[in-house]
Amino acid sequence: MDVREEIINCISESDLVLVDACIFGCTDPSGSHREISEHLYDAKKISQLENLTEEVFALHMAWRWDLHCIVSKDNVYTIPGVVEEINGFSRILQNSYSWHTELIRNPKRKGKPSKNMGDPREEFPVLDYLDSLIKDVGRTINRLNIYRGPKVELFRNVEGASETDYNLVEAAVGYSLSHPEMKVEILSEDRHVHKIINNYLKNKIARTINETQTDLETITGISQS
Repeated sequence: MDVREEIINCISESDLVLVDACIFGCTDPSGSHREISEHLYDAKKISQLENLTEEVFALHMAWRWDLHCIVSKDNVYTIPGVVEEINGFSRILQNSYSWHTELIRNPKRKGKPSKNMGDPREEFPVLDYLDSLIKDVGRTINRLNIYRGPKVELFRNVEGASETDYNLVEAAVGYSLSHPEMKVEILSEDRHVHKIINNYLKNKIARTINETQTDLETITGISQS
């Protein structure tokens, strides 16, 4: 089963799905979504950006799939912190696009653009793909459902985990405890999120064992009296 099938099954089998920012673009087999921000920042010349054409196109296609198969689903939600992270990624994309289109139109950043200059996206396909990606990221930000339900505050004991990581798990735990008959899932590639979940489950098991031992001691004490 590939990543897309896993995501589709997860969404179809769950009552609530909370998505992390890192899940977007993860179906791109090249894994370019993990390093695209750094690559775009380092590309200061249009020739350097052109070297990223396949990378940007692959991420655009993966994100388009995300819009159709993840964001559009009624049971898919996220939290404000994740939206802020996606907003940050959007700004990186927009800054790169603006930088390169300005350089193409005004190589020396002096005077006005040439009236004969056509659309840079027609001359450089990477700019067209980048522009399309920017629009899809914007649609994601506007269309994602925001979770406003119950949350359970968790102890911060996972090194390197962000507040958003914790808030995502806290939302999932809060929903699960309030709706024990419902199934909730978190879609995330972030190892910190998985560590937070594992820690919560370990603590929950430990509490259950302690409570069971206490109950047994009470029962034993009663039977002996």
